[in-house]
Amino acid sequence: CRESIAHLMARPLSQLQTGCSQTEVATELRVSQSVISRLQKRYRETGRLTERHRSGRPLATSHTDDRFIVNNALRNRMMNATQIQACLREVRGTQVSHQTIRNHLHQHGLRARRPARVPDHATRHRCHCLAWARQHLRWTRDQWASVLFSDESRFMLSRNDGRQHVGDVKESAMDQPLLSPDEPLVVVVLLCGQMCLTSLPSCN
Repeated sequence: CRESIAHLMARPLSQLQTGCSQTEVATELRVSQSVISRLQKRYRETGRLTERHRSGRPLATSHTDDRFIVNNALRNRMMNATQIQACLREVRGTQVSHQTIRNHLHQHGLRARRPARVPDHATRHRCHCLAWARQHLRWTRDQWASVLFSDESRFMLSRNDGRQHVGDVKESAMDQPLLSPDEPLVVVVLLCGQMCLTSLPSCN
């Protein structure tokens, strides 16, 4: 795009260098004389045909606001863009959209991810796990062959997970029961898997 603009600007400049006046060039190109005058002046000052760099739209946040957004996201990984937006408005007095917050986080490699679910182990649980690992550290393959590993997964066959959600409760609906008698049945399937070193895994 800049190359095409430079090509267009080269024509009137070449005509001026051949001795044509600004008025003659402007008349031939069907532009005002002031346009040719500014073009010639800019070329004398910069020696270039391309347009000057424009600042563009000013940024909605400052460098301090950017650091505030990133630091809050790193300190509390569970905060979403809407919460950071409210915190930025309350603390810094800067009003931006939640999409702007997401853009700043993406620029720093921070994206929303579903957190991994792990068992809620207490200190005694961790101690037992460590003791079990140390106890079986030297086990041979033959010893592990007599061990059966099993696990289970829960799958929902309907969109309803059985949890009741209440939102936008109006005064006219306060007397209505929270649970509807025609609530669809929740179907859950538990798949249990077993595996050992001497046989293929099986599912029940």
